Amino acid sequence: MINGAFLDPLMKPFISGSPALTLFLISIVLSFLSILAYKYTTNQEELKKLREKTVKIQKRMKELQKNFKKKESQKEINKLNMEMMLLSGQQMKHSMKSTLITLIPFLLIFAWLGAHYSYQPLYPNQPFNVTLLSPKNITSVSLSAVPKNISLINSQVSVSSNKGEIVYSKTFTLKAPRGKYSLIFKSGNSTLVTKDILITSESEYSKPEETYKDKDLTIKISNKSLRINLLGIRMSWFWYYFIIMLVFSSLFRKLLKVY
Repeated sequence: MINGAFLDPLMKPFISGSPALTLFLISIVLSFLSILAYKYTTNQEELKKLREKTVKIQKRMKELQKNFKKKESQKEINKLNMEMMLLSGQQMKHSMKSTLITLIPFLLIFAWLGAHYSYQPLYPNQPFNVTLLSPKNITSVSLSAVPKNISLINSQVSVSSNKGEIVYSKTFTLKAPRGKYSLIFKSGNSTLVTKDILITSESEYSKPEETYKDKDLTIKISNKSLRINLLGIRMSWFWYYFIIMLVFSSLFRKLLKVY
């Protein structure tokens, strides 16, 4: 997993809970920390003045837009637009320090979330598929020495065409209790590839798709995409996280009087 060695021990308590609740709590915490960092790494008095100037300019521009056809109004609006751009640049300059402080930690957490909440796990004792795809004929590939506790339910071969190219696929349907397993696929007497899988009820999974260019082979595991319900709308972890963080960032800005 991405950042697993560094973040997994710290984030381990979260992955056993409900994805929706976990992401909700993480979004709130990150929102609060980002606003707190912004508050204490920026000159709030200066930002308040810039904010007040911006509001005054916006009000004046609204008044002028009523008489936009007059040349005097057009000239003043252009001048005010230039002032707005300068003020925006100053505000951005003030926020740069906060951005640099929070950027790397937040990117690491963001990548960790993507690695744990993009897909559903393979649940214990539930059937799942491992599919091999290749332009080469892989119909004779077999699952060698099925690991203990894994049940091979069936295997199925199919041939399809993709943009004029023949694609062979072989799907193995399996079932296993909780645990980590290594699946060894053989072609004849030689090992073709080894694929690790993880069976768990927690928000963890092995990489659902891997391509082995030297073997012209792709392996796909049947992890379903994770969708989280927010007010009746099902969405990916990213949009769920983004919406929650947006709402609470705005709330914390008002509560902490951050400009």
